[in-house]
Amino acid sequence: MLLIKTDLMPKRFDAMFLGFGITIIRPKHANNTALIAHEQEHSNQFSKLFLLLPLRYLCSRQYRLEYEAKAYAAQVNAAPEYLRAEKLKSAAQSLAQNYDLDITPHAAWFEIRNCMHGME
Repeated sequence: MLLIKTDLMPKRFDAMFLGFGITIIRPKHANNTALIAHEQEHSNQFSKLFLLLPLRYLCSRQYRLEYEAKAYAAQVNAAPEYLRAEKLKSAAQSLAQNYDLDITPHAAWFEIRNCMHGME
């Protein structure tokens, strides 16, 4: 995966997967292995669905929820064990607020947690 350091992205994001193995990341987060794990999960997802992914992402809230929950689960799992509870709470808040999913942080927490169990 190619990481490009830049601040040219929506303010609510610290990194964005653009497709075809390219991710932009804010320079201050360039060494954040948990965030990079999140974007790597998006890269893996993209490789499975290729051009269908953007269409499904935009048209289906359920798919968008599953897609982002898996990426946040990878991000939380990549964090040191002692930080995971805090990172899970933060990820749930972000998932509930930033993706037009119409879910609560509590529901987002459960979605991410279920994905984390699937990765173990």
